[in-house]
Amino acid sequence: MSGSVVDESGAILPGANVQITGPGVNRFQTTGAEGTYTFTVVPAGTYKVTVSMSGFGSATRDATSSGSGTVQVPPIALKVAVRARRWW
Repeated sequence: MSGSVVDESGAILPGANVQITGPGVNRFQTTGAEGTYTFTVVPAGTYKVTVSMSGFGSATRDATSSGSGTVQVPPIALKVAVRARRWW
């Protein structure tokens, strides 16, 4: 299972945290310099791919693995986190 992480403008996001969870699987990885990730040997089933990064909101996407071959997950876009301003 592989894919990429980008921001709202489509720019790559290296260093994003990626987690896949599904039937008996809970794995973590960080995107590389090209904003990509790859999880090898993913058993057949439906998985949640959750991505987070400091300064951005998190995003989750469903992905299904047949247990053979590579599953290409469409790019996951993270939105810039909005910080509330305090007015005193």
